[in-house]
Amino acid sequence: MEPTELIAQIDAFTDAIEHAAAMADWAEAVRLVDARGSLVALLSADQPPVGIAAIRRIQASNGRIFADAQRAQQELTDEYQAAMNRVQAVGQYQSIATR
Repeated sequence: MEPTELIAQIDAFTDAIEHAAAMADWAEAVRLVDARGSLVALLSADQPPVGIAAIRRIQASNGRIFADAQRAQQELTDEYQAAMNRVQAVGQYQSIATR
């Protein structure tokens, strides 16, 4: 595969990963990161400027997406805990109501 084609494919995967993360489709983001990883492994150590730019873009994108994933995980954890508290309250009500 030509270096420019490889970099174009890596960029396309990076765009797709960013889109999946923006849609909170974390399973798809994981799948895309895995697929992109095999392409990144094909990059040689001595990259032209466009290759270096692609690598920097990946690094910046990974940082943003990681921060988004941490926020999403915390939000989901908070929602789960709130739901569990509501389930417990309903159970307590049912327990008292059936006395």
